[in-house]
Amino acid sequence: MPTITKLERQKHSKNRVSVFVDGEYSFSVFDEIAIEFDISAGRNASELNMEKILSFDEYKQALGKAFGHISRSEKSEKQLREFLLGKQFAPCTVEKVILRLKELDYIDDLALAQNFLEHSKNLGKYAIKSKLKQKGISGSIINQVLADFNEEDSFTSALDQAIKQKKKYEKYELLQQKKKVSDFLARRGFDWDTVSRVIEKIFVQDDM
Repeated sequence: MPTITKLERQKHSKNRVSVFVDGEYSFSVFDEIAIEFDISAGRNASELNMEKILSFDEYKQALGKAFGHISRSEKSEKQLREFLLGKQFAPCTVEKVILRLKELDYIDDLALAQNFLEHSKNLGKYAIKSKLKQKGISGSIINQVLADFNEEDSFTSALDQAIKQKKKYEKYELLQQKKKVSDFLARRGFDWDTVSRVIEKIFVQDDM
């Protein structure tokens, strides 16, 4: 009869214990799991539901990793899923963690996209759309968020940035100045109509 002979606290993970069966290391779990499943010295190890214990332990590990990841910066559902799968957690475990974090409102792609839009005043619509796609935000959410995109505010932002850029290129010929400023705005994701309006406005006197 395999018997649990010892539980030993791990040196580098203070909230985990190593479980020894018949004097040999067998597995490790979180303290709370050891308590919940009555994993204790002297117990018959064959009575333990090891599949359930290890599955629950992996879920707790994955949940901890997820909390640590999102505490550093806001993550989309796709970003978090890819992170956890990259840590070699089972897909079913990852989905359980994603579901739990959604229930707790730690994952909210719509709120993430809205927050990104609010703090991206220096970017044009194309850049915002591209960056949200890179974060794994769905097309429907991107479209919903961009419905609130203010074109005039975007024009004002592009104009302010273009004026600063123009000063850097005063030594160049007029056509080169226009191209360099236009290219800068295009890289910032502003659409051609906005770029054209800005170029026309800041270079109008130079064309006269």
